[in-house]
Amino acid sequence: MNINVSELRGILTQIQKQMASRLKSDTVCCGVSTAQYHTLTEIHGQGTCAIKTLAGLMGLDPSSLSRTIDGLVGTGLVSRIENPKDRRCSAISLTGEGVKVVEQINARIDARLETLLKSLPVNEQITVIKTVRQLALIFGQMDGRCCT
Repeated sequence: MNINVSELRGILTQIQKQMASRLKSDTVCCGVSTAQYHTLTEIHGQGTCAIKTLAGLMGLDPSSLSRTIDGLVGTGLVSRIENPKDRRCSAISLTGEGVKVVEQINARIDARLETLLKSLPVNEQITVIKTVRQLALIFGQMDGRCCT
């Protein structure tokens, strides 16, 4: 089989655009931006955590993430537990409403992915999941440096 890297890039770009568009519509329906959704899902996965820790996991600057967190605190989706000695070390967690929003958006995404998978025969569903899992693992191991 002849490997066509530019075709793969085009397909992955198309999937990325389609997923981003659908995620935007799913998050808007629940009153959050996609950046806020990504932050909420990271907090959901981590539980109570420090902003600095969360910023490291997300590859973001803590001050930038802090502004996103401030907005989520303002909307009642995240609670901040202040460290009386150092505000930079405050802990954050999802409120009940924050958990509800994450679960609503995840349910919408899951339903769409289920529809997508069900359009394929079972053996191809398994192949797609295995292949995407393997690609995610490989991407995670690759050096993310730019212009090298």
